[in-house]
Formats: sequence, C-alpha cells, structure tokens
Amino acid sequence: LKTGEEKTFRLVVKGKKPFTIASVTCGSKYEGIKVKLSESPRPVHVVPVVLTAPGADGPVEDELLIAIEGRDEPLKVRMYGEILEN
Repeated sequence: LKTGEEKTFRLVVKGKKPFTIASVTCGSKYEGIKVKLSESPRPVHVVPVVLTAPGADGPVEDELLIAIEGRDEPLKVRMYGEILEN
C-alpha cells in the first residue's frame, strides 16, 4: 500500500457453533482500521476490514484482537504489510 491509501481485506472467522463477534481492534491501537460486524450469531463470519496505510514508509506488523461473545480471551490474528512511498 502507499501512504494514506485505503484497502479492504476480508477476514474469515469460523467456529463449530454459531457465535457473535463483539469487536475487532488493533493491538497497537492503530486508528487506521475500520470493520463492519454482523450482529447475528453464525458459524462463519466474513468481516470486511478497511485499512488506511499509516504515514510512515516501511514494513508494518501488528495484530488484530477479535473479541467473541462468551469467550474470555480474544482471538489474535497477525497482520503483515509494506507501506511504500507515494
């Protein structure tokens, strides 16, 4: 991605039984991530994640924390990418 560019990715979260995703946050509190969550329980969620590339060039590594209703610990998903000069 280029600095300031926005890209949508699909995050697929599967379970054995229907579940509800309470929230998706970034581990570093990076503010360039937006998600749209379904309010209904289902066994598979396809979550659109919109990422706005930060202002600094170089590699990006972070994690998404996915809070599931009824689960004590969040799921952790590693994110990797490269921010390029404009």
